[in-house]
Amino acid sequence: MKHHVETPTPYSIRLEGGFQISYQLGLLLLLSVIIIALSALWGGYQLALAKMAKQPTSMVTESPPHKIDELTEQHLQVLTQHIGRIEANLMRINALGERLVLSAHLDPQEFDFSHDVPVGGSFMQENTHEELLATIHQLNAMLDKRYAQLMTLHQTLQMHWGQRELSFTGIGKAVTNGWISSFFGPRYDPFTGRKAWHSGVDIAGKEGSEIKALAAGVVSYANTKGGYGYVVDIKHSNGLTTRYGHNKELLVKPGQVVRKGQTIALLGSSGRSTGPHLHLEVHKNGQAVDPGEYFPDFKRNKST
Repeated sequence: MKHHVETPTPYSIRLEGGFQISYQLGLLLLLSVIIIALSALWGGYQLALAKMAKQPTSMVTESPPHKIDELTEQHLQVLTQHIGRIEANLMRINALGERLVLSAHLDPQEFDFSHDVPVGGSFMQENTHEELLATIHQLNAMLDKRYAQLMTLHQTLQMHWGQRELSFTGIGKAVTNGWISSFFGPRYDPFTGRKAWHSGVDIAGKEGSEIKALAAGVVSYANTKGGYGYVVDIKHSNGLTTRYGHNKELLVKPGQVVRKGQTIALLGSSGRSTGPHLHLEVHKNGQAVDPGEYFPDFKRNKST
């Protein structure tokens, strides 16, 4: 099989496996990872706080008097270590947030990650249980604030870049030298001759032609599926999924991140098909919709 070698541009990121994604999509994926990490960090805080609230009572009621002081000291040391780790992770999240804002050319005053950073440094032995509790509550407020900021930033970047990644630049980007042979909507079934509903758009072409992803996303399915034959499903933002059916060969795997225009399969006639063509579907929240609503070149009566 012939492989194409692409040179990374300043506006693309090369991932494992040799393919690239746009710089903007890379930042969106990075931000999603940060939000997940922050959620885990917040969960760890809640667990530490719950343990702190319960443990002093259990120590008093279940431990001999001569061991209470020793257990209390151990408990404070554990809390101090938790606080140190949370502060360090928050500083990393703040740094990444600032970098994302600068990279996206957004207003740094609107997305400010530089203020309200908890005071760092080691805690001394004289820190009391109440002081540590106050520090943890301060961290909780910071976690809530950062989470809200990152979610807003994520939504803003999706609006700036998501639609750009979903935009379509021509049929040639879906199938090399392809042409539309059937539109979305009612038609006569090629096997039965009866009127039936066609849930996608058919693009005919030469067998083995490259099939391109219409938009950036993550492969959610790549295998055989009934009458679709060899099919690829790609999940995008805003509840959208594109489906590419009747392929001869699949070139991607589930879980793989793909960029707009990346070759994902080779044109074929697998499944319920009368000849080499791509059956393309667009799903919105699980329901097949007219691809022409998102990609004008697929409209049945597009303006010229």
